Amino acid sequence: MRVCLCGEDLDWLGYRCIAAAIDQRVSVTLTETAGAEFFDERILDHVWSLVGGDPDAPRPRVRVAQDAPLAAGLGSSSAVALCAARLYHARLHGPALSDERAVEVAYEAERRVTRGGGMDQVAIARRGIVRLQGTRERRPPAVVEHITDAAQVAGLGMAVFDSRSRKDSGKHLARVRERDLARDPRQARYCEIVDQLTEGAWTAIRSRDWPGLGTIMNQAHAAMRDLQDMSTPAIEAIRDIALSAGFDGVKITGSGSGGCLVGVVSRVSLGEAVRRVGELASTRRIRLDCLPVRVDMGT
Repeated sequence: MRVCLCGEDLDWLGYRCIAAAIDQRVSVTLTETAGAEFFDERILDHVWSLVGGDPDAPRPRVRVAQDAPLAAGLGSSSAVALCAARLYHARLHGPALSDERAVEVAYEAERRVTRGGGMDQVAIARRGIVRLQGTRERRPPAVVEHITDAAQVAGLGMAVFDSRSRKDSGKHLARVRERDLARDPRQARYCEIVDQLTEGAWTAIRSRDWPGLGTIMNQAHAAMRDLQDMSTPAIEAIRDIALSAGFDGVKITGSGSGGCLVGVVSRVSLGEAVRRVGELASTRRIRLDCLPVRVDMGT
């Protein structure tokens, strides 16, 4: 799966964004049994046809298992689409599907359903941390810089906070497209601010300035909340707890309201910060799950 460190929606609006693959896995296997397999099977239908499957014939079903919650802003749908592309291609053609082609298939399948961008597919397939240049064209964003050296993230603690509420990314993306077509000044301001924040976030990552990255993530969250209407009272309560517990920066990850937040911490240990989050959440009677994660470098 992946977290977005800065730049939600900017991958398909033509601006810059940063995403990191995380060590939370999605496992997809082919199965002959019936049952619920995925929260939007239309994506899998498109994956099947894009790799050469007969769209008029029943496609193989899949079973999905995951470490972290689905539909929560961690790119789970993209992870499933990528896995399904490889499995379906192997079933039909035998040879392995390249990462580049898997990204193209997963991106196009999801685009047909949600009209979203390609940050998720690229970040999950490439692993590490990617700085992307978004595009308004019908293709995934380009990788401008790529970090795959574990030493580059030394000292960085990271956690995902699950608000236990599902996102509705499709509805959010539709609303953003309407605002884009209407040239909404608030959305234009959001794009301008967060595009610049993305540049600062990459500089902080390159220099291992984790408190600085946290500050920028807080600013990105404020823009998401105030200009894109992407937060909720529950999200803000969780942010307050995490920041009070010692996290340097905490923001929503992924498009839409609800779902998960991502936090970074360096001035106290990750374990201590997670412990404090649990204590504060219990005291304030706020339900949340705090999951320590690491950047998945693909090793």
